[in-house]
Amino acid sequence: MSALKADSAATGNSSPKRPFGLDWFEWICLVGVFMASFAIVVPLLFKGRTWSGGESAVALDQLQYLTWIREAGNHGLIGNRWDFSPDSRVFLHPGFLISGLLYRLGLPIQAAYAALWKPVAAVLTFSAALLWVRRLVEGVWARRAALFIALFAVMPWSGLVKFFNIGDRRNNYIWGLKLDFMSGEIWTVQPLQGYAMTAIAIALMVFVLLGLARRSGGDKRTLLLGALALGSGVITWLQPWQGAEVLAIVASVELFRRWRYGKKIDLGLAWLFVSGAVPAIYYAVISKSDAAWRLAGEANQADASPLWGWPWWVLLLTLVPLGLPALFALRATNLDWGQAAVRFWPLATLLVFLQPFGTFPYHSAQGLMFPVGVLAAQGMTRYRPGFVPKPKFWWVIPILIFLSVPGTIHKMWSAFNQVNQVAYPYYISPGEKRALKFLESDPQPGGVLTDEYGGLLVPAYSGREAFMGPFSWTPDYFKRGLPIGALFGNFMTPASAQKFVDDSGARFLFQACHGKAQPPTSLVRQIGPLIASTHDFGCARVYVFKPSRRSDSVSKRLGGPDGG
Repeated sequence: MSALKADSAATGNSSPKRPFGLDWFEWICLVGVFMASFAIVVPLLFKGRTWSGGESAVALDQLQYLTWIREAGNHGLIGNRWDFSPDSRVFLHPGFLISGLLYRLGLPIQAAYAALWKPVAAVLTFSAALLWVRRLVEGVWARRAALFIALFAVMPWSGLVKFFNIGDRRNNYIWGLKLDFMSGEIWTVQPLQGYAMTAIAIALMVFVLLGLARRSGGDKRTLLLGALALGSGVITWLQPWQGAEVLAIVASVELFRRWRYGKKIDLGLAWLFVSGAVPAIYYAVISKSDAAWRLAGEANQADASPLWGWPWWVLLLTLVPLGLPALFALRATNLDWGQAAVRFWPLATLLVFLQPFGTFPYHSAQGLMFPVGVLAAQGMTRYRPGFVPKPKFWWVIPILIFLSVPGTIHKMWSAFNQVNQVAYPYYISPGEKRALKFLESDPQPGGVLTDEYGGLLVPAYSGREAFMGPFSWTPDYFKRGLPIGALFGNFMTPASAQKFVDDSGARFLFQACHGKAQPPTSLVRQIGPLIASTHDFGCARVYVFKPSRRSDSVSKRLGGPDGG
């Protein structure tokens, strides 16, 4: 209660009697975080169909996580279930291991991920943002603006490009895609919609920085230092980019305060570097020693796909609206540890983005709205130059709405557009469910030949390896994808189709529903001589192939469901 009174005094709020210490605006933000977190899942659950666990506009990520959860539950370590190679399980993930154990105890695999971690991520994200702005921003409405920006701001430009059809068809697509990609990476809500581990890592990053500010203020307890060191390790294990940023911020702040104010460097913080280095070294080792992780590293290089990347104009357009007022806050002097940390966070993001190691550097921008929100609020209130007018309630609120509502609507529309187009298996039809159960219960060893859509379901729901799956984990993705598309699209001659199926070494073929009432019968005409038995499950179908030298060899390597 004393802390609450102190906070009330600092903000000018004289009433300390607030439910759970939250005022009306903070309650609105908390409810908003939960609504945003469940905004895609709840409509999917109320369609009267079995939700697959896929969420967000890129549902393949969540279905990949479910496969990892099943692997972790059955084996502890996780291997690649989309390469048709002997199992090499090297990946240990604490979050997926906990979910895997709950799955082994009987919890549905979707619930073992979403129902467990989504509420945790939402609570931690809101709590981190609230404590962050209370610690760093002065003034009631300045804090509220910073809290709102940190939690909900999403640049609206990609939606406006689509809405006003700016540019020709090709440029409209490319501009919208790149703006969409970057705005999503820095949007705090995006990790809450299917990427709970990322959201948890970002929240822990904030808690660690707040704990370091507390230590700098005189709290030298060993317990606090141990918790901070543990937090550094967990962050790096969940999100290596944010783990590296924490260490970069710590080093920068300590050196800055030594140079600017003559403060002694806190050598006890070396434990954070030791703890953070352990998972970083682990990831570096498996990325070099394991074939699946080498493949994922190559697939996720910055220049691996033309679909992602940030030209300078995208970076400028996305960050300028909040970046300009944030620049005013750099005029601050006599910075304590926390105020220095919030200013070095964007620099640490840039450092991690530009460093040559690791993969997919764009994830370094995740969580960036936490420092940007604080600096923008400070820049427009406490540190604004004389020529900038004092912000008024009547024009700040419309700006905040503009920087959140249009972009959020566009993001939600994009996600539900993916659902309506059946771009990914957001649902499992009754036929698919029975077909996957058949694959899971059949004792004979072997992998499953299927397209990418079906391949996202097979490992998680049958325990078998699939020939095709996510881009990052499928060897020769395009070389596999082209004949798979030709086979399932009836563009192959029977001789070519039979050779491809035989060369794959698959024991089964799974035809998913793709939202259709019946599977096409063209495959029977193409590969009929290879089929030992056909099993119809309404809109889905499973073919069992006759044994061959190739399929026997591959099946022996793969084993049965879950590698058994």
